Amino acid sequence: MPQKNKSLGFTLIELLVVISIIGLLSSVVLSALNSARSKGRDTQRIQAIEELRKALALYYSNNGSYPNSGVATELSSAQATWNTAGNPLYVALVPTYISKLPVDPKNTPVNNVVYNTATDYAYYYSTYDVNSYKTDYDLVTRLENSNNPNSCAIRGTAFCIMHSATGWNWGINSADGGKVVVDH
Repeated sequence: MPQKNKSLGFTLIELLVVISIIGLLSSVVLSALNSARSKGRDTQRIQAIEELRKALALYYSNNGSYPNSGVATELSSAQATWNTAGNPLYVALVPTYISKLPVDPKNTPVNNVVYNTATDYAYYYSTYDVNSYKTDYDLVTRLENSNNPNSCAIRGTAFCIMHSATGWNWGINSADGGKVVVDH
């Protein structure tokens, strides 16, 4: 009696279906992982701003004004002088009030780039001259996650509107007691 030849392997179609399912699942996992990474970097940015706020509050308590942001009226962590004696904020705060100035987690010292474009990340500090005293400041950054609960889309404030033109979307302002006022 002739015996039927039984196939012990998988067909090409079965293999292609399994490979496509694995590819689809891996793309979903990688997408979720990237989202978690960006949220983690945003959390680091918020914590860094909070540490700078505390250092600025201590400095103000001891000196009666905030550190001058310098001739250019603004300082950015994307500038090469951010963590050097060439930065007035560094000179005023390090090491007495903070161990070092934070650098954006996506914009490390190795790849510092010019800030103020829609894709660059940094911290930005600016003081305002009121009767020759530095009594107000803005301290802002750019978050990657536009769904942050404090976003401008949700909280429209004058501070938010003022900085949204330059792409900054989260920060604090001394006029509000150094409280987080916006995700601009």
